[in-house]
Amino acid sequence: MDLLVVARDGDLRRLGPHSLDPATRFVVDHAPCATLLVWPVAAPGVGSIPPPPAHPPR
Repeated sequence: MDLLVVARDGDLRRLGPHSLDPATRFVVDHAPCATLLVWPVAAPGVGSIPPPPAHPPR
C-alpha cells in the first residue's frame, strides 16, 4: 500500500504526537507507508502544539 488513512482520535483540542491515543500513535509510528490522519472536526491551530521541554543547564 502507498497510503494508510487513519481516523484521528485522542485529544482533539491540540496538535502534536502526545495528543494521539497510544494505539493510533503506534500505527502512525510503525506504518510501512505514508499515513494520513483524518480529523472528525476542524483541526486546532498550530498554537496548540506544546513547547519542547526545557533542557537543564550544563
